[in-house]
Amino acid sequence: MSAIHILYFEVCLDRLPDDLVREIFLHHSLRLPASAEVLAAVSKLWRAIAFSIPELWSTIMPDIPNRNPSPPRLERWLERSSDDPLFVIIDATGKNVSTQENEYIRRIILSLTPFVPRWRYLKLVISDAHEEGFHGFPLLANASQLKTIIIDFLSTNESIISSIASATHVKALKLSSLSPVPIGAVMPTFPWKTLSYLNLSANRSWDSMLHVLKHCTSISNLALSASTPLSPTADPLPRSIQLPLLKTLHVKSRSIDALKAVSLLNCPNLVIFHMNLDVLERESQENDYERSLFGLLEFIMMHERHSIVIFKFETNRPLPLHWIIPFHTASRSSNIVLLELVIPSEGWFSAVHASVVDGLKHSSSQHYVYSKAPFHVIDDEADDGNGVLRMGWLDKVNIRSFQRKAWVDPDLTRGMTLSPPPVDPCPEFLEERASSIGHLPVELLRLSIQDLFFRPHLKRLQLLANVDALSQSHYRNYGTSSFVKLPPETPPLFVSRCGWRDLGINSLHRTCTAGGF
Repeated sequence: MSAIHILYFEVCLDRLPDDLVREIFLHHSLRLPASAEVLAAVSKLWRAIAFSIPELWSTIMPDIPNRNPSPPRLERWLERSSDDPLFVIIDATGKNVSTQENEYIRRIILSLTPFVPRWRYLKLVISDAHEEGFHGFPLLANASQLKTIIIDFLSTNESIISSIASATHVKALKLSSLSPVPIGAVMPTFPWKTLSYLNLSANRSWDSMLHVLKHCTSISNLALSASTPLSPTADPLPRSIQLPLLKTLHVKSRSIDALKAVSLLNCPNLVIFHMNLDVLERESQENDYERSLFGLLEFIMMHERHSIVIFKFETNRPLPLHWIIPFHTASRSSNIVLLELVIPSEGWFSAVHASVVDGLKHSSSQHYVYSKAPFHVIDDEADDGNGVLRMGWLDKVNIRSFQRKAWVDPDLTRGMTLSPPPVDPCPEFLEERASSIGHLPVELLRLSIQDLFFRPHLKRLQLLANVDALSQSHYRNYGTSSFVKLPPETPPLFVSRCGWRDLGINSLHRTCTAGGF
């Protein structure tokens, strides 16, 4: 590019109004660790505007292998952030670690320690080889603004976990650790009672997780993953665990004891339940497996203990034929409007298929509470021949509408970065895309919007959905203020200018946008 072109380019940039440039910097700029410095290097005007926006400098994301920024540059970065809350993200992974990398981590942590009272978000990904660099990590007792902690600790050492245990104002915790030590013993003073979001993935037994859960009385979003069975020598389990505010539950386990653990939960507001059971061969005793299935089915049928609307059960074990119809019947007699069973396709042939379909016809004495989508069985055959069967109430033509991952999975936003705050697991902006909403009841759509607005720190919601199959009587009311009940501090529900009323009922691909801005 010639000097004349560069001069013309800079003149055009300088003609943009300052307010517009600020909006571009805050909401549409690069998602890179050094994006603020990139913007500040474009022109003198952009440099001045970038330096005047503390939010641009409030995300600290050092590049460990390249040791960037240097401690002096980090100090200048922190000065530009003024008094804004800080979002600290340190990703220290890798096997070939040099002593210089660990020394750099120590110096970065030393520079950040005086600013602990300003920390709002903390994410640490630590490999065993980098553990030495985190020795001396500060206690978080005075981190009064810290709301979200994400720790992915690929080590058995508990030093980092002990440091975060002193935090007292955390609302969201995501913890993954290889340590077998009971989590409650490592974090006895942690504010479990104030958590609204909890994601535990660890090499711990279900005993330790359940003993922690009994303290999480304010939890609304829960994800659990464990591989160790219940211990026969552990302390007696509570008869019931009360989680009165829980709305979404994701459980993943390699032990059938997870089913027993779920049966202990009493969560009257639970709406979405996703169970993934990848059973180890040594635990796959048929009697134990069937007893666990009975416990899960019993939990589904206890309507007073939950309000499940969406239920998905995945297992690597074949689901016996005599269990499929009871699951279907139990779901139809409850508030469940979306049911999905994902099982191996091995052993599933035409005679079994015909038997299930015939059994479902004879068990269909009760009508659907909300939805009338038919029950289908779809064979997702993999290239290696080891496919899975998906069965449930779904749109057979557009199976993606049935597989949609809804608002319940915070991990969907992993790796995304806004300007400046990251969005996992307490997003300030969340976008949900559904390929079809034709078979979803209006009540479920209402619930999705209302539930999203109650997420911690949520400032903006955008819902993109296909509204083809919604009836006139339903979609007429979408723009009214009575459609959802939102907290008083929430921005009003926004309906895009195309409007729900203006959308043709029979249009195939048109979308509409609703959200709070």
